[in-house]
Amino acid sequence: MEPLAVRRSDLEEYAVALGEVCAEVFDDAISIIWKGSAYKPWDGPYDFLPGLSDLDVHVYRSSPVLNPWSARRRIFRELGSPPGNTPLQLMVIDVDRLPDPWSLFHGGFRVLQGEEPPVPATSPDEVRARDRRDLEGAAAQAESVAAGVIDRPDDQLWAYLVRVRWMFPSMLNRCATAAGLDPVAVWTMNRTSLLDAVAGVGALTPVRDAVLSYFEAALTAGAVPGNGLAAELALRAGHALLLEADGWYRRRDG
Repeated sequence: MEPLAVRRSDLEEYAVALGEVCAEVFDDAISIIWKGSAYKPWDGPYDFLPGLSDLDVHVYRSSPVLNPWSARRRIFRELGSPPGNTPLQLMVIDVDRLPDPWSLFHGGFRVLQGEEPPVPATSPDEVRARDRRDLEGAAAQAESVAAGVIDRPDDQLWAYLVRVRWMFPSMLNRCATAAGLDPVAVWTMNRTSLLDAVAGVGALTPVRDAVLSYFEAALTAGAVPGNGLAAELALRAGHALLLEADGWYRRRDG
């Protein structure tokens, strides 16, 4: 069995166990789901990026969370960290006070405990509008850090890059919906399928190429734990991707 196949099996086993622990900790939970790149099929080398992709579990309940860290401490005490030091993204969500905007795509998650989340699936128009807002926000971020500034030794610059790195892997998704691809399909398919889907969209070729460069740099950084240079190169590639997506979005809107 290949190492990533082992990782996939181990993560699934951990997610199921995590759902059981969360159901005990949050005994009023309506729904506990597993979503994100770790859940989607792994058909190619970029579908799961060790050290970058996380284990994304959402707990839906009808009451506020007073102390989520006590729940996290119990989870780590009983289960330890996710396999392969995969980051755990645990969100406890009050269904009566959903963040705005909030996106949930049917077909993009697995119910671990309880029932389907009591949240309506996001409509294609809502997804596209959200992605356009995110691209505009990314453009504002990119504009504040010119390409040449990336080379200066500035603690604030690197803090900025670390802060926005969550945006890097999904920039192609946002550009694809803005380019007219079906938004729900874009957000429920894995990265291999998305790269194939945009391969024929000529205008997106520069963004697609920048995404591939970032994924390669991220894979290298994840394979060399503690390598500061590899992590720095991945951040630089991510910033280049942000600038490319910004340029595409500006050209598209004239």
